[in-house]
Amino acid sequence: AIPQDLSDPYLRKWIKPDDNPIVKPEHGENGSDFRDPTTAWFNKKDGYWRMLVGSKEKHRGVAYMYKSRDFKKWVKTKLPIHSSKKTGMWECPDFFPVSLTDKKKGLDFSYDGPNIKHVLKVSLDLARYEYYTLGKYDTKKDSYRPDGNTPDGWDGLRFDYGNFYASKTFFDDKKNRRVLWGWANESDTVEDDNLKGWAGV
Repeated sequence: AIPQDLSDPYLRKWIKPDDNPIVKPEHGENGSDFRDPTTAWFNKKDGYWRMLVGSKEKHRGVAYMYKSRDFKKWVKTKLPIHSSKKTGMWECPDFFPVSLTDKKKGLDFSYDGPNIKHVLKVSLDLARYEYYTLGKYDTKKDSYRPDGNTPDGWDGLRFDYGNFYASKTFFDDKKNRRVLWGWANESDTVEDDNLKGWAGV
């Protein structure tokens, strides 16, 4: 959706463009197993925007990559950027660079080179946990390979061991950091939730 009135500081009214949705499941893909796109990033070298969408192929979790020059027409790349067998639906995929030399500094996608690794984070629908891998992103082939010592899927690294799920990150360029935020479901009873009038944060 786009704001109807850009001069409104609260952006209260929105319009759904005719070309929405911009990315749809292809033939044979279940629409309910196709969701949660990442924030798009721009590659200055080839002039394409990129984003990932979570999905599954049978019981195999998948992160599809889409590319666009104009941010309107998106085309799926030939192969998923990554997948892992027997992990089920990948919700809320996230993908971002990290520095191997400056661990206190967040990075946006303009950084690339030998001292840069990438994190691929997914929320496993079957387990309701957050897993991630650390690896190398090949910007020319649009492929991601976890490091050999980084387990994948159920054996992967967990982002959090509490009641935390469906996280996303964004890069805060004012403070030069990457911020992770997610959903914390409560363990209250249904009766308590109804009395409060809300559940989950």
